[in-house]
Amino acid sequence: MLTPGPVSTHTAFKSQSRVFKMGINKAKYLAAAHKLQDAGLGSLLVLENISTQAHVFVKKMPFEASAILENDPSAYLCTPAEYEHRFHMPPSKGITPQIQSNLIQMGLVATELFDTPVKPLD
Repeated sequence: MLTPGPVSTHTAFKSQSRVFKMGINKAKYLAAAHKLQDAGLGSLLVLENISTQAHVFVKKMPFEASAILENDPSAYLCTPAEYEHRFHMPPSKGITPQIQSNLIQMGLVATELFDTPVKPLD
């Protein structure tokens, strides 16, 4: 939930997890993404029409995730304000232009979400 931007991949999460000092393999990443999907916080997709297969977690818009996060922020490691702040950050470099393009063409992510300035955290 704390990866920057509206989407995450295993590669993006791995680069972010170094900051949090926690290693995670792809199986753990997918298990966590499925839990978040089951909780209603996003959708896990497999993009296959790119050079390699990518498991992409598309986060819910902050206003959609807010109620879920307010009920149990410790379960998701962030508050609604932290989630919104991270959601509006530029995505990790692991979210390639090809992945961005595919998600935009599929209508899953608005173009503006990939190049919005960071909103200040309240």
